[in-house]
Amino acid sequence: MMPRSYRSNATMPSETGAFEKQKKIVLLRKCRNYIRALTLSREVLNIKVHHLTVGPLTSTLDVAQAHETVAGVLDDILRQLVSSTDEELKAKYKDESASHYLIAYEIKRDELDTYNPVTMEAWRVYQDRIA
Repeated sequence: MMPRSYRSNATMPSETGAFEKQKKIVLLRKCRNYIRALTLSREVLNIKVHHLTVGPLTSTLDVAQAHETVAGVLDDILRQLVSSTDEELKAKYKDESASHYLIAYEIKRDELDTYNPVTMEAWRVYQDRIA
């Protein structure tokens, strides 16, 4: 039996929890359960940001990847809304997606340099979203 003090920390975000949620996000996206995938991807992003300063530490590139995952799920939702007449909702998701792609680009630029191929691809993806 685990000591009580360890059980009370079970609700703290963990890298292991983020990894398990990332696997679940992939499955949810395949099943087109995008709202649940969006919720989990935002949770993973929060975990990654938390672990920038609290051990076990994660890298800022992991945070960039989490931003890209959130943006990707938002793009999935946008594809489902293509025939919707709710332009306000579509604009909201498009803006949020572009914001996450921009943050991912900025992180990669700061970590890898502007002319790194990975950074340049992140910039291209962002430009596609705002076009």
